[in-house]
Amino acid sequence: MNVLSEVEVARLLTAYAELEDETDVEQAPWWRLARQIVQVALGTALRRGQLLALRWQDVELLEGRLSVRQGFVRNEFTSPKSRSSWRTIELGGPTLRQAAANLLSVVMEVLNDRFRLQERVARNGQRAAPVHQHAGR
Repeated sequence: MNVLSEVEVARLLTAYAELEDETDVEQAPWWRLARQIVQVALGTALRRGQLLALRWQDVELLEGRLSVRQGFVRNEFTSPKSRSSWRTIELGGPTLRQAAANLLSVVMEVLNDRFRLQERVARNGQRAAPVHQHAGR
């Protein structure tokens, strides 16, 4: 197995950031997502299916760890193959910072969506729905 050096990891993540900056507005979020996935993959050594099955409920941001509870194989969520696949991973500095940044961007996106909804409703002279109704519940 080949392991990337710190310099190679930095070059790879820089290349993703450059692609994100140089592409059009529609493609930029996909390059950002790819960079974030690669950074978490490199920081945790998760298998592809474990990485794709991660959910925010698996991340304990304040404790700096995540739990592997399932995998994603052949377009299905599955239980881990073995007991050793069920594990908790301590997040290192860069991976923890990336997870925190990802969470913050999700929160900001939700808040921005809520703000846009309130503006649209105010323009139409209606009352805004409570937040839990906006979330589709």
